[in-house]
Amino acid sequence: MLKSFFSEAAELETTKPPRIFPWQEKVRKMKELKVEFVFFLRFNNQLRSMTPEDFLNKILLRLNIKKLIIGDDFGFLGQIGKAILLC
Repeated sequence: MLKSFFSEAAELETTKPPRIFPWQEKVRKMKELKVEFVFFLRFNNQLRSMTPEDFLNKILLRLNIKKLIIGDDFGFLGQIGKAILLC
């Protein structure tokens, strides 16, 4: 059986898949690169179901984000918004 890492069932699972880099290692690397501030969001149903506009207004604008790093396959709920919306 194939499972998506971001399925609704994933929130109910007690075991988590191993991470490529634990968050502590990511923070250490970012400090080496002189990153001033890091904010981790838990990917849950509430975050997953946000509209692109809610994500912009409730997260990015409130935090006064200057730079944002996303993956090349980034998309909002149902792929209704893409990276260009964040520009």
